[in-house]
Amino acid sequence: PATTAAPETTAAASTTTVLTTTTTTVADLPPRSELSVAAVNGADIGGIASATAAELEALGYGDVTPLDGTVIAEFTVIYFAPGFEDSAIRLADDLGANPVLRAPLVDAPSVAGLPDVQLMAYLGQDRPAP
Repeated sequence: PATTAAPETTAAASTTTVLTTTTTTVADLPPRSELSVAAVNGADIGGIASATAAELEALGYGDVTPLDGTVIAEFTVIYFAPGFEDSAIRLADDLGANPVLRAPLVDAPSVAGLPDVQLMAYLGQDRPAP
């Protein structure tokens, strides 16, 4: 007598994926129009502070002062007053600068004629010439 093998049965594995969404609340940043910013030429590139000031004004920054620095910097650094670190990150992003290169304003190089500002973009030689 011939024998036949019983058909093999395979159970499909069942996979369940659970997605969770986490919402992070970011502190509201002051509008650019309410910030006072110094664009400081630390690159020794003629016109870079004025060109950057015009760029920031076009982005909506309200009070931008172009100045010349006394220290030549290789990289652009964003300096911030207390409470304005998140605004410094946004400013770095607006300028295409490295947001990691930021520090408290009290650590900034001395700049003659510096008004009372919340942010300072100390422009380094990594900044393209105007």
